[in-house]
Amino acid sequence: MSRQIECVTNALCIVGESPLWREETRTLFMVDIHGRRIRSIDWDSGRVSDWVMQQQTGALLLEESGGLLACMEDGIYRIDHAGNAKALFAPLALAGPRFNDVKVGPNGCIYGGTIHYEGKGAFYAIDPHGRMRTLLTGVGNANGLDWDTQRNLFYFVDTPTMCVFRFRFDPVSGNISQREVVRKFSPEEGNPDGMTMDAQGKLWVALWGGGHALRIDPDTGETLDEIRVPASNVSCVAFAGTNLDEMVITTAAHNTMLRKEPLAGSVFRIRVDVPGRPQWRFRAKEGEEKRIC
Repeated sequence: MSRQIECVTNALCIVGESPLWREETRTLFMVDIHGRRIRSIDWDSGRVSDWVMQQQTGALLLEESGGLLACMEDGIYRIDHAGNAKALFAPLALAGPRFNDVKVGPNGCIYGGTIHYEGKGAFYAIDPHGRMRTLLTGVGNANGLDWDTQRNLFYFVDTPTMCVFRFRFDPVSGNISQREVVRKFSPEEGNPDGMTMDAQGKLWVALWGGGHALRIDPDTGETLDEIRVPASNVSCVAFAGTNLDEMVITTAAHNTMLRKEPLAGSVFRIRVDVPGRPQWRFRAKEGEEKRIC
């Protein structure tokens, strides 16, 4: 298929990340981590609105109501319509300076990890009551994550390892086990960063420093497709649009020369053959109930 990549906005981000589609309002949310901004983009008009936050935000989540959650330096916050942050689960004792990539899992719990420049970060599960437990330690930079619910598999990127890993996922306990390597990337390909799964169970991986995103077969590690963008530091990928058939790709201006890469830090979109899947949403609960993750 002939594909044309489009720059959604050239309002540049230092480190654009965590694109998140909300279909009710046809809004794409994303963050600029180093710019301490949460950005919303009207999908039809392209209008950009920014909220400047007190902390860096690593990732965004949606609540069942459509509300927005921000995973920040010391925990998880609700963001209201004016961009004000109110603690939901904060402060949390995190291993590292902040959350990095975070998603809601198929069992309704929040899963995500931290960045730690000495490799002492962690990966956590947080249940709807806000109870957090550690699933992995020794994490350098917790990045892309997603689930194959048909096969009870969980996929995860720890960027310094250059690997996409696969785990068995227990949908009842929320535990992960039996780690194995799906694909180890070469330095020439770039560093694996954000990741998402399409409706056929294939993985799209953003390659920081590689200027592209790759679609890979998680069973063989084989590259099935490639999307190149005019920016070397590709940070994350997600699906958006009416039929979730548009790939959104965020990039970063950080550590680039804008004279050579004037669109570094932009966000791009491109139509793809295989659509994505709706993201799971979070519903916080009150009271004491059985732990589910």
